[in-house]
Amino acid sequence: PGDLVASKQAAINQACLVAFTALRMPPLLAEPGSENDWTHMLLSDASGQLAAELREMYADFQRELREFEARCDEFNNAAATKPFPHCWGLYTVNPRWLEI
Repeated sequence: PGDLVASKQAAINQACLVAFTALRMPPLLAEPGSENDWTHMLLSDASGQLAAELREMYADFQRELREFEARCDEFNNAAATKPFPHCWGLYTVNPRWLEI
């Protein structure tokens, strides 16, 4: 009494709404200047120019993600040759499949 708690039906309805209306987000990995490049979201100065430092940080971030992507691919490709229980790839952490 006195608590505000939703019913199981309300929880299921909310879960279905979230599941069926989820919009795709831009991929985490992006080539500079591509449609997936989200540098326009970074802070710019009063003239609308992106600071060189931010552009460099974003390029470094993308480079490091590409390096990690290569390491994930290498691990996943070698996973089938490893003994159980280490014979499974780690696809959920590969930046190629992640969205922002």
